[in-house]
Amino acid sequence: MGAAVSITLGVLGVAIPALINLFTSPPEPHNDTVSQLKQRIEEDRQTREEEDFRRRCEEEEAECGRKRVEKEWKQRREEEERKRRREEKEQRRRNEEEQRRRRREEEENKMREEELRSREGQAKRMEQEANRKAEEARRREEEANKNAEEAKRKEEEARKKEELLKEREKRVREEAQRREEETKKREAEAAGKAEEANKNAEEARRKEQEAKASEAEAKAREEQSRKDAELAQRLADEEKDALQQQVKETNYNLANGIQPIVLPTMEEFEAAKVRVQYNENLLHFAVSGPSGSGKSSLINAFRGLRKKDRGAAQVGVVETTTAVARYPDPRTEPPYPRFVWYDVPGAGTAKIPAWQYFNQQGLFIFDFIILVYDAVSVDTTY
Repeated sequence: MGAAVSITLGVLGVAIPALINLFTSPPEPHNDTVSQLKQRIEEDRQTREEEDFRRRCEEEEAECGRKRVEKEWKQRREEEERKRRREEKEQRRRNEEEQRRRRREEEENKMREEELRSREGQAKRMEQEANRKAEEARRREEEANKNAEEAKRKEEEARKKEELLKEREKRVREEAQRREEETKKREAEAAGKAEEANKNAEEARRKEQEAKASEAEAKAREEQSRKDAELAQRLADEEKDALQQQVKETNYNLANGIQPIVLPTMEEFEAAKVRVQYNENLLHFAVSGPSGSGKSSLINAFRGLRKKDRGAAQVGVVETTTAVARYPDPRTEPPYPRFVWYDVPGAGTAKIPAWQYFNQQGLFIFDFIILVYDAVSVDTTY
């Protein structure tokens, strides 16, 4: 219907201008007006039919293109839906894998925490054992010092007694010599006064008897003094033997690891304060242990430094620290500015014997002592 109407309108649109042109234009000679009109109308009709046919073809092609576009759009929607489903499936798979990975990590973290707690407990037990051994060594050292002091005191007393006995023996000898000289003098006087002695024979005999009695008494005193000197010498020898025995026992104890205990004096205490620059407002941490146990590396870790950083403690395989080194904490946030770390030379070396280590390094002055040692080979004398 629409096509017919469009054809009719097209014919009228062509015919009407043709009629107007026909009637308004001057007539031409020998011009067949009706036939020309019919011919023009027929040509216009054919033209319009061709245009209508071409338009219908274009409309059909447009309809086919629209359907093809709809089909392609539907296929694209279906492809996108399948892609979305695949992505959702892949996302669910990734989420499940992530959950499994997280569960594995949680289990591994729990295992690591349990292992860490076990290691901390073992380290604490080892530290308690080391403290117990150190306390026992300190007690033995104190006993050895007391024994040595007691032996020294007894030796001094024996020496004083021996000097006293010698002095007493000297006085007895001088007294006997003086009395002997007096006796000789009296005998000389008696000889010089022979006549008087003859006259007073009885008096002389009496005096002679007195002199003999005095001489006998002097000899008796001299004999007693000699016995007293022998007794004093014997006592001194016994005390000397006992002292030598104590010295032997002390040397034996040192040879068998039973070390003497030496307490620091007040002078050593003050000298250690000056040496380590002790400050009452700071906390002083001493890191101590056998040679090569990693004390310097531990101090760098405590201070948040690496071995190549500026101000880090020197690290070496063998003993690099020969004197107590002071390392303030470089961090500025509290409480780190109050921390001062000390790298103490290794114990049990040829330069620092183990039983002298505590006093010589001034460990008694620090607020905290951190013991570092190798669990495979521990020096039990430390």
